[in-house]
Amino acid sequence: MARRAAIAAVLASAASLVAAASAAASGTEPCAVVKNLFLRGNPIPAATGYACLTSVPFDADTGIATVKNFQKLSQFHSTLGDIKNPGVGYANAPVDIIGLLDEVIVKIKAGKFTNQYQFEEQMALITGLSFDGHYTFLGNTFYSSLDWYRGGATDGAYEGSLVSVSLDGKAIPQVYFTTDLTNSDASPIVSIDGATVVDYLTKESNHQLFHDADARWNVLFARQQSDSVGSFVMPWFYPGSNFTATLANGKTKTIPCYAAVPAALKEEWSQVIDGKTFYSTFVAPKTASSSSTSSSSERSLKKRYVEKRLVPPNYPKPVIQHAEKEVELGAFFLGDYTLKEVAVLSMNTFDPVASGDSVEFQALIQKFLKYAKSKGRTKIVIDVSSNGGGSLFLGYDTFKQFFPSMEPDIGARMRYSTALDIIGSAFGTITLDDAINGSFNNTGLTPADMYLSPIHYTNSVDADEADFASWADMRGPVTINGASYTQIMRYNFSDPYLYQGDTIESVTGYGPLASTPAQPYAAEDIILLHDGYCASTCAVFSDLMRRLGGVRSVVLGGRPGFGPMQAVGGTKGVLVEPWAAFEASVAATLTDFGTAAQKEKWADYLPAQFPIALANAPTVNFRNGYHPGSDTPMQFLNESANCRMFYTPAMLSNVTHIWEAVARLAWGYGGGTGQTCVRGGYSEGEPIGESKGTVGKTVSSPDAVVGGGTGTGTGSGSTDEDLGLAVAGSGAGDSASTGTKEGGGVARVVSWGVMGGVAVLTAVALQI
Repeated sequence: MARRAAIAAVLASAASLVAAASAAASGTEPCAVVKNLFLRGNPIPAATGYACLTSVPFDADTGIATVKNFQKLSQFHSTLGDIKNPGVGYANAPVDIIGLLDEVIVKIKAGKFTNQYQFEEQMALITGLSFDGHYTFLGNTFYSSLDWYRGGATDGAYEGSLVSVSLDGKAIPQVYFTTDLTNSDASPIVSIDGATVVDYLTKESNHQLFHDADARWNVLFARQQSDSVGSFVMPWFYPGSNFTATLANGKTKTIPCYAAVPAALKEEWSQVIDGKTFYSTFVAPKTASSSSTSSSSERSLKKRYVEKRLVPPNYPKPVIQHAEKEVELGAFFLGDYTLKEVAVLSMNTFDPVASGDSVEFQALIQKFLKYAKSKGRTKIVIDVSSNGGGSLFLGYDTFKQFFPSMEPDIGARMRYSTALDIIGSAFGTITLDDAINGSFNNTGLTPADMYLSPIHYTNSVDADEADFASWADMRGPVTINGASYTQIMRYNFSDPYLYQGDTIESVTGYGPLASTPAQPYAAEDIILLHDGYCASTCAVFSDLMRRLGGVRSVVLGGRPGFGPMQAVGGTKGVLVEPWAAFEASVAATLTDFGTAAQKEKWADYLPAQFPIALANAPTVNFRNGYHPGSDTPMQFLNESANCRMFYTPAMLSNVTHIWEAVARLAWGYGGGTGQTCVRGGYSEGEPIGESKGTVGKTVSSPDAVVGGGTGTGTGSGSTDEDLGLAVAGSGAGDSASTGTKEGGGVARVVSWGVMGGVAVLTAVALQI
């Protein structure tokens, strides 16, 4: 919030605008102009920022190496196969991600890219076609070095901010400037830059990483629940120098656009005088041995949409709230006399941010349920609006606190590849004794890191909750929809080794928390409230509440039109893995294990360090989620909320009006408000596009590795024996391994996980 206020103050200065225009017209190197305007506290015209970024040189060889390495990383992305043939439940176009990346290489060789920004923008556009917030490539030139803003700000009100609102809750929503909404003569926007407002904003929304078009529409606009002025104000891509909106009353309004330097990058920008020095500062890795990532300029993808607070501003006073100011979790009692039986649990996140937050989160849910019951609150609205996910265990735990007798049954699969098999086959040789007693003579990953990682077969059970006998038992591969995957995996919540690091002791209902109170509320006394922005852990929680618990759901907003809307518009993947996890694994593999010949062959399959700096390192969705018996990942199912409602002006100004309208609609309190589900907006919520029955077919020849190898079949023509897979654990080749190892079986292991030991490994790997 402080960062937004500081930028708003700069953008509000009329005198500064004159200085900015004068500097931009002086013919100075555009990157030098950007730096000087920033250091003087003056606003930066967007066109000047764009001129700087497009002056950054592009190196073709580095670009090709970057694409090829990202292709190798993408072999771990679990939806890579399904998105080529997604089925009827998925509303977006099929896409061949690897094929498009191949085309980028062709364009590089043909000299089509003239600057680094153009290249990085193309990479972001391609990954964006997966509409999956777990799959990203965000280069420093394109994403991290400058922010974009449509319009300036006065007293914190952004002139470019928009709302999509139905004046009576029944009519089709129209788009207004947020600053006009309180005016009695407010006029809706009918066109922007010559295109209809719906066409213009629909095109703009397609840059958002949500699989559902209604969710993509919603995040463009200001909403109190997200504490956001809307991503239309803060776009990812260069928005142009200005935009002109035409209102229904015939008036026009032209809004200038700006660039802004993140305050954390002051030192870096101080070194920039032109495109070449920008490249050396932001693009080129500092040293050949340094990590390709940097934490100093890292920006949270989530915070592009949501600026986290204790509870969003202008909310009523909570009766219970989380002590950590960045954990958006609070409980409220509705004050209207006719709604004295209704309590609201507002959960805008499952993401703990500091040590002990997970334990407090779990305890707060327990406290809320007891307190609400004791105060006669017999109905519960669970508001998960703008919930981007967080700790997987907290999602499962919250479900179990509401439905203690229900067994979570979501399964998962990893995409099979030779690289995964190299890691998993060797990983399976690590025993519990190795994890406790083994060590390496370096500072890399430990046997404990490997044993506790999500890839080790002992950390999952199969679809029938039986233990896997080995990595080979878990890996499959099985072929589904033309791609290869592992067997279905589920968590064994009774396994004490599952809860390592800064997390809860156990999910409620298992282990030390096996004794639980009775179910606190019947399903018909609970409503799930959504705005489409629900992803990752939120998607898991919502699925369990709806499908197993039988809880009804209401969703708000969406595109201007009648009909149903999906409640969960964000990624439904069940495990995101950052580049750091793979980087550490590959480094340990090639440092500690295998013969020289094996290492050379492994390198053909495994991603290497990226040749450019990446402050926001790439990520992949490492595991798909599946319903029991289903072949279709949850990501590709269309699951409408039971009821869709339009936003009204009152709802946008005070969140209490949302909760009251939903409660009255759900339970008929006070005769209702007159607002109902929109025309055609009621749905039974059954998934569309789910395929069941075959649950995959085991194959002996899995699909080829992506982006690696020189041959066909497995990627380089190497056999399992050549790669060391057939003899993993047999002792063959141990004497040729480099480095001294300690602990039984450790010498034959390829490491996997994330840096920093057991605590960091578990905390990162299960943040989804």
